[in-house]
Amino acid sequence: MGKRRRQNEEVTEAPASGQVLPVAELGDDFNGDAEDGATYLALANREAASLPFYTRVEPPASYSVIEKPSKVTVEVEQGRHPALPKESWEVVNAAHFKAYKAQIARHWPPSPALACPYPSPPDIEDEEGWRAYIDGADGGDEHDEEEDEEMDEEAAMNAPPKPARPRERREPLVSLLAGLDTDDTLALLGHFNAWLGETETLSPLWARWIFALLCVLDSRLDSGQQSQLRDLVRTLASVIMVRWEKALGKDELQPVAYKEGFYGVQTVASNGPGEKEDDKGDKPPQWALGARWKNDRDAAPRSESPKRPPDDDSVDAVLARTWILISAVVSGWGQWDLIDEVNAQVSALPRHS
Repeated sequence: MGKRRRQNEEVTEAPASGQVLPVAELGDDFNGDAEDGATYLALANREAASLPFYTRVEPPASYSVIEKPSKVTVEVEQGRHPALPKESWEVVNAAHFKAYKAQIARHWPPSPALACPYPSPPDIEDEEGWRAYIDGADGGDEHDEEEDEEMDEEAAMNAPPKPARPRERREPLVSLLAGLDTDDTLALLGHFNAWLGETETLSPLWARWIFALLCVLDSRLDSGQQSQLRDLVRTLASVIMVRWEKALGKDELQPVAYKEGFYGVQTVASNGPGEKEDDKGDKPPQWALGARWKNDRDAAPRSESPKRPPDDDSVDAVLARTWILISAVVSGWGQWDLIDEVNAQVSALPRHS
């Protein structure tokens, strides 16, 4: 019993090094090739034992030291670009538009149908016809044919010229929009996209039309239809940049001091290049989007309803209505990457002339 136990221990006993694979015992003068695994491991162990535990590299005899400047000065204009709306506005306006659009969807299309006071619109593919229909057609010196027939040639020649008919601009009435389906709405938005690319400006009437079309447009669009809206946003971004550069060239960006908050404390925007704080630490005011409207509102009694800003072509007005439309597309169809893209483009614009 004792002999068998000793034999088992000799067979199962592992080497002290923890080696479990067989390793050949080679003489110091062995220079052959490994013909099996045991010989290969023996040669590998011999080569590893001949290597140093660590290596050391002597430094060069001489080397040059590059002295870095103790302080690097970089001129960077801090703060948000004045042509951008406040970040808080982006959040609030997005929530308002989504809620507004959801409310309209619950009651769209209107029932019963409403009578439209305008003449029938042109075919949806007639881009020039729609532009004349929306902007209004100038009647020029047209005469009433029946009246002309009653006048003889001499009387017609002596008659004073009739005044031109006034341009009848057409608003995006509910009764008119109700007749448009999703494809029609997208086609009309495509017309506006082309017109904006030509004129590089956004009139109040066009802004109302685009906003109304976005309000009634289906929220569930395929990728191709969403691509059309993305093109519209990029065109609107170019309108902002063109109007801003025009304002710089005409020196329209006059400094405006305003109050932060609805009825907050007096504050001003950050300094521009070359401007320094005065002895009291106050900074000179800068132009800010909508600041002049805010001052008018804050100056009015709190009991009065705020007056609607004028529909003009000032830099404030054009930028404000353009940002509203960009925000509508971004929030209404989840194109959040576009707001970063547009903000980056606008932030690259010069801030001062």
